[in-house]
Amino acid sequence: FADVCQSGSCVGTPDTDNFEPNNSYVGAKIEDSEDCDDLDYSLTANLYPTSDEDWYWYNHADKNFCDVDLKVELEMPSGTNYNLCVYYECQNGNDVDVSCDVGTKVSGPKAGVEGCCSTKSGSLKEAIQISPSCSTGSLGDESGYVDVRVYRVSGSSCSNYTLRWGDG
Repeated sequence: FADVCQSGSCVGTPDTDNFEPNNSYVGAKIEDSEDCDDLDYSLTANLYPTSDEDWYWYNHADKNFCDVDLKVELEMPSGTNYNLCVYYECQNGNDVDVSCDVGTKVSGPKAGVEGCCSTKSGSLKEAIQISPSCSTGSLGDESGYVDVRVYRVSGSSCSNYTLRWGDG
């Protein structure tokens, strides 16, 4: 049987989302995007039980005539505080140098990977915007692998969060 909410707490057997198990790096594969896309992709999932965290990955393609300006947003249930981190790895094998247009720059989960985290307080929408550099010249291929981490800071909810991704 599924969870029920009683007095603001989930009780019963954990009602996990369809992406489990995805509690660690590398995580679940989600839909690929490219640099000419807007925030065209989304999913809903949950962080339950309270020890749950979610990792996802996808390919982000650098097409002609568009710049890679990767965006990821997280809307969480009321009464919760989740954080969002997004990491970028160059598909050409070069180490990435990311610029966090929105978010704070962080080291990645392995060598050659960098990312950005959004750690707003409360249930405010988390947002990341990354401009990666994978080449030594100005017109290189910036295609890459994207890893997304969603984790709980405080609060709990039986409700889903919404994750959106694409390019700006």
